[in-house]
Amino acid sequence: MSGALDMNTENWKITPEFLSRVRQGFQTLVGDTTNAALYNAYSVMNMADKMKTNNVKLIIDCGVDDFLIEANRELHRRLVYNHTPHDYTERPGAHTWDYWENSLPYHVWYFYNILKANGVTVS
Repeated sequence: MSGALDMNTENWKITPEFLSRVRQGFQTLVGDTTNAALYNAYSVMNMADKMKTNNVKLIIDCGVDDFLIEANRELHRRLVYNHTPHDYTERPGAHTWDYWENSLPYHVWYFYNILKANGVTVS
């Protein structure tokens, strides 16, 4: 939900103040935030071919007013282009708890079906 799929924050539509907080958070979590090659190597956006090869089960869900919507749309386009099965949803909403709380029941159902297909659900 509302995935930060492109680690290049320059592509995000956020205020400079929020960008500063995001960069500080990244610094705390991953260290050197100036290493673009490292970010690109581990950016979900650049792993579309690996997702297809590994048959990863994917669900992408993002609000049309979310500052991360364009990256979610771009990953969706890449997955369609390389014929990777995935579930894609965009609806009205932003990067908020209201959006996520509304999305959560579908996500639980989605993953329940994957677990069920793999024989790991509890009756």
